[in-house]
Amino acid sequence: MISKIKTPNKLGLAVALIFASMLMLYNPDYNSCVAHASDNNISDFCYRLDVSVTNNTGSDLTDKPIRVEIPTLSYINNKQMDSRGWDLRPTQGGFGNEIDLLTINTNNNQSPFYITFESIPKDETRIARLYLGNNEQKRNQGIIFTGNENLNHAYDSHFAITDNLKIDVELEVLDSTAHTGDIIKLFNSNQGYRLSFLDDSGTLKLRAEVNGDACNYTWNTSWNNTNKLITYRFLADTGNDLFIDVDGVNVMACDTDEPSITIPTSTLDIGNNTLKNTIIRDIKIFEGTTEKANYGFDFNTLSETSKTNPNYSGIANDYSSNNKHLTYTFVRDQSNINASVGGLVFTSTGASALLDTQNIDIISGKFGGNDIYNNTANTNAFGYDLLATGMNNMGIPNNLGFTIFFTGFALIFGLSAFVYTKSITITTFSMALPYSYASINGFIPYWWLIIFLLVMVTSYGATKWSESS
Repeated sequence: MISKIKTPNKLGLAVALIFASMLMLYNPDYNSCVAHASDNNISDFCYRLDVSVTNNTGSDLTDKPIRVEIPTLSYINNKQMDSRGWDLRPTQGGFGNEIDLLTINTNNNQSPFYITFESIPKDETRIARLYLGNNEQKRNQGIIFTGNENLNHAYDSHFAITDNLKIDVELEVLDSTAHTGDIIKLFNSNQGYRLSFLDDSGTLKLRAEVNGDACNYTWNTSWNNTNKLITYRFLADTGNDLFIDVDGVNVMACDTDEPSITIPTSTLDIGNNTLKNTIIRDIKIFEGTTEKANYGFDFNTLSETSKTNPNYSGIANDYSSNNKHLTYTFVRDQSNINASVGGLVFTSTGASALLDTQNIDIISGKFGGNDIYNNTANTNAFGYDLLATGMNNMGIPNNLGFTIFFTGFALIFGLSAFVYTKSITITTFSMALPYSYASINGFIPYWWLIIFLLVMVTSYGATKWSESS
């Protein structure tokens, strides 16, 4: 006996479709790469970015900051890079050789990265590999000073600290070759305060100054290539009043007999285009226990405002509530240096590589970018101001508010079309119109429209199959 094929239950089909839709909606930006709870191995990082540099300058380059532009906004939106840039590990010549990297946030896909190549012989090519996607890395970046960098703030009485002054500087000396260079100063004509390096007959020394008096301490070469906390202190007293501390331990104390610091009408300078072979990671200025300024030079506190080779400038934000932001100026000639940035790839050789996001397709979408999820809103589109203002007033996130609003329109369009035509095809097309408008203008992600179409097409096909069985 031939059994009759049982007609599928439409309710069961509907439940199955709803369940499938929920699976598709769940975490649409899911990132399949999970980093390990350490940063000691290549496999602990999810992604790798190669930067190739060819030296055509005619001379060898040593500790040269090479400027490249990186699509950080895409990486951050795609959950491939930490929003603070902490998860990066820059290397050259092997994973164990970490090099210096300065990242600057421009809130777009042209963020300048300064990668310090330790050595590039003339007419040769070297590759730096940037590993990213590991929250255990927690990189503390700084600004490398090569004698062509300065950060300054115009004269401000806020920095006119005449007594009980403390300056903390976290720095790393790469090469203790003697040179004279300013670390930080508000100083002119033997007035003010200054912390610097001094070339004393070929010996590198730390130098603290107040007005015309100074306190020197010979740099310990065992401190090279390690982070050291250098502290300048002045506290007017009948005995020792000027101090140099290293990692919280006093190493030099001097008696200047200065009753106070005489403050000149001068700029506050860091680096002053004289400091070399040094990375400064943090600077804090105190008057007593009151924090006057705090500069950390992290990704989100730096922004570029001008870029005309060889001059690059921008802003270094003050972490403190005083908002005493610095202006930075780098003179870093990039002429005859050919740098190219590869595509972001998985560190695992068995994984699929992400394509280079610098190429675009016929609708200006970037290959390898997560355009299905990330969709920038067109603020000039019809209805944006009204809807965005209303949702902000109600405290509703824009994506949620837009989705609810256009879903309502889609239902109105769909029901109207079905009432007049009784056609599922026309109904589906009508419902897609509001979603299409919203997706094209960036009100809702593209994946919402795609999922809607998938669900509707699958529902239509399942219904037709059910009716024909």
